[in-house]
Amino acid sequence: NDAVVSQAAGLDVKGYFVTIPGDVPRHAETSHGYDGKGQRPAMPPDYERVRSVLNEADSIRAGDLSRHGNPTVVASKKIGLETYRAVFEVLPGKKNRALALLSLSIKTSK
Repeated sequence: NDAVVSQAAGLDVKGYFVTIPGDVPRHAETSHGYDGKGQRPAMPPDYERVRSVLNEADSIRAGDLSRHGNPTVVASKKIGLETYRAVFEVLPGKKNRALALLSLSIKTSK
């Protein structure tokens, strides 16, 4: 799956860490809560699935540039009756290469 993620990222991400920065759960709660259309806020157990959403994604595509100008990767995976959508920022630093979670949204599929 590294090749698919690398293609979406526009650079080789093999060996990159997957991180969940501390402000992401707060962002997900305030921006991706209940929307009346099947979306619910991410709960702590949902963050345990983030690696699976990326590594076993149903679809992976390039996203928009992050606010820092870095590429992003959008991974989606259906788990049970829900579709998880995770957006990762590609951090291609010399020492800390990572795919940092920016956003996690969860919608119930009908």
